[in-house]
Amino acid sequence: MDSLERYADLLEAADEAAWVAAFFAHSRRLGFEYCLYGTIPHAKSALSTAWVRSSFPAPWLERYFGRGYVAFDYKVVHCMNNTIPLLWSPEAFAGPEQRRVYQEGCAFGLRAGISVPAHGPEGTYGQMCLSHDTEPDSTFQQHILGLLPEILLLRDVVSQSAKRFAFPLQQEKARKLTTREEECLRWAAAGKSSKSIAQVLGCAEPTVNFHLTNARKKLGAPTRQAAIAAAIQSGLILI
Repeated sequence: MDSLERYADLLEAADEAAWVAAFFAHSRRLGFEYCLYGTIPHAKSALSTAWVRSSFPAPWLERYFGRGYVAFDYKVVHCMNNTIPLLWSPEAFAGPEQRRVYQEGCAFGLRAGISVPAHGPEGTYGQMCLSHDTEPDSTFQQHILGLLPEILLLRDVVSQSAKRFAFPLQQEKARKLTTREEECLRWAAAGKSSKSIAQVLGCAEPTVNFHLTNARKKLGAPTRQAAIAAAIQSGLILI
């Protein structure tokens, strides 16, 4: 079987429930009890807005999000600032808050695992975690490294296939905005006036205003600044 054919259930999932079931099944196929995938539209998005789907124990997730652990969880910090995977071990969590998160997670069966950064071409940021209730010793870490090519492929398929469920509004709005509307918004976000944007794009100032007004209406924003904020928050434009 071709490597990608194995993931047809993720790539062709009819709905979010089918996608989640497929993700969990592939995690188990690789020998992991637990899995998590979380993503935000871009690096400047608040972590509280993350789209997260996980088979981690529900009591742990309730504690984790209820106590705001995401703000200083080293797995999150690592994946937001790196592109290489993080193997879980007590030594990897250096600070007292980081160690507390890891140690409390261990009590729920999340002792050994790997966190893989998942950064998309549209500027999305996220991570995929695979975990198993076993000793995080060198033997298990070597086992994970042996699976790394398959884990990275799963990460890529999960990231690609999750977009239509994680950011449906963003994708819908992106389809509605024309290339020129995006250009005008991007320059406006950079602080340029309509006159300056017109000079950059080689068009008339009323034309720029026309495109910005259309973009504002499509984004459901009352003002130009609100449209810029909505576009940045949703990841449609990056500054």
